[in-house]
Amino acid sequence: MLSSAFGRQGLLSSVCFALVLVSAGDVRAQDPCPGVAGETTQAATGGAEQKKPLPELRGQSQGAPLFRKDVDQVVLYAAVYDENGELVTGLQQKDFTVFEDKVKEGITYFGRYDVPSTSGIVMDTSGSMRGKKQLVDQATDLFLEMNNPFDELFLLAFNSEVKIDQDFTRDIDDIRDALFNQIVTGGTALYDAIYLAVEHAAAGSEPKKVVIAFTDGEDKDSYYDLEEVIEKVEESDVQVFLVAFLDQDLPDDGGFFGMFKSPRDTVAKAMATIAEATGGKALFPRKKGDIEESFRIIANELRNQYRLLLGV
Repeated sequence: MLSSAFGRQGLLSSVCFALVLVSAGDVRAQDPCPGVAGETTQAATGGAEQKKPLPELRGQSQGAPLFRKDVDQVVLYAAVYDENGELVTGLQQKDFTVFEDKVKEGITYFGRYDVPSTSGIVMDTSGSMRGKKQLVDQATDLFLEMNNPFDELFLLAFNSEVKIDQDFTRDIDDIRDALFNQIVTGGTALYDAIYLAVEHAAAGSEPKKVVIAFTDGEDKDSYYDLEEVIEKVEESDVQVFLVAFLDQDLPDDGGFFGMFKSPRDTVAKAMATIAEATGGKALFPRKKGDIEESFRIIANELRNQYRLLLGV
């Protein structure tokens, strides 16, 4: 019997995502991680601690007006994997049992549909991306080719700040053009980028919402800290995927006799926690040639998810 667990968090109409693993006939959705708050920075004068300026999403805003309506149902998307990490296809409604707070929920509709989504691509354009940007753009182009042609897309760029390079569009050439015109410079505000991308995706017109973020380094310049980002993504109905080609300058040494987590492991854990809190995943290509494969894995998963409607 398969089972998956999720929380509605008071939403009557929401899109819930589950990354599901198959092992010995049992399937359980990964539980989201808890979150807390706060980052401060020393003021240049006086030594008093104060918050950095609240980040805002800069750039164009040309999305069409959105019209919303609440309905009494919850939608759960689930990607199912076997013990070898391969996607499982051909499952039927009887193979799933859904619980909320240990109470069995009724499945009113089941299918495997490649439904359109609002998909946000979040691109690291910090100075360390010199020499990698062209390769990442090629991998992103592969993702666009594999994705549902009816997806609603947008593109965010981040360095020390976050901006919209292309607002909501269904034309992948708009995204390609925006990628080509990005300028590589500045620091890395990854957490701000994820926070604002999730917020922006929530305004999209498709019920299924996804954010795919690429970075090559650890967060250094964000207003939001890790706990605030985790809290934000847990409250959202947006599935987050991270592709992190971590910079070679990030130490892989666990210190005295390996007793402590290395800086690389700490950064990787933070990224995985964010993604898994949404039912997404974090991928860590070890060489440049693996970046394209990481984007292919994400596109393949998004097009092979089961869709369950739960009555309330």
